[in-house]
Amino acid sequence: MVVEFASFNSIVSSSLDKATLSNSVLSNKLLEIDQDYKSIYETLKPTEDLIKDELISNINHIKKNFYWYEKLMNDQALTEEEFSYFESVD
Repeated sequence: MVVEFASFNSIVSSSLDKATLSNSVLSNKLLEIDQDYKSIYETLKPTEDLIKDELISNINHIKKNFYWYEKLMNDQALTEEEFSYFESVD
């Protein structure tokens, strides 16, 4: 299973880093946005990785321990008993 989140666009960022600086309001605003994006990305990346790893672990647990996983992934109807898993608090 592969889970991907929006990736950091290093090409755009790199282009902005190398951009010729001028005193225009637009170029200053673009550089400011780029710096904000980098900072937020670096701050959130560890949290995204943790969430991704936890989700994958949970899905793998269901896949290995519940026979109805295949039915669910193949868009087949679950029985009432199988569906009861989603109503439990465990």
